Amino acid sequence: ESARRAGIFLPDGMFRVCWDFCVVLMLVMLTFVEPLQLAVYEFRNRNLLGDPMEVVIVVFFVADIFVNFNTAFDRPTDVDRELVIDRKQIAAKYCKTWLLLDLVATFPFHFLLTTLSG
Repeated sequence: ESARRAGIFLPDGMFRVCWDFCVVLMLVMLTFVEPLQLAVYEFRNRNLLGDPMEVVIVVFFVADIFVNFNTAFDRPTDVDRELVIDRKQIAAKYCKTWLLLDLVATFPFHFLLTTLSG
């Protein structure tokens, strides 16, 4: 209840389960679509924003970073587990674990390549 009042998502709550399912679907789609796009399209034929689907994907994964900054986590204790809902602790854990990878994966390199080759 206190997590809901604080605007924190529970790691095993319905929203987070659905969100994670969407992330997996997006990653599976990218696994198949991105190599095909790289093989078929040329960078010089793209405008600055690229394919609208790529914009949607980047926005989705940026939103995922915000969701992760607002998702509680379980910390093991000697007896059971403790649900951590403190935003500073959540941010510290996310920064130490997945944030760098998420930032690199979310960075729209095609925008940079299009601008530099322009």
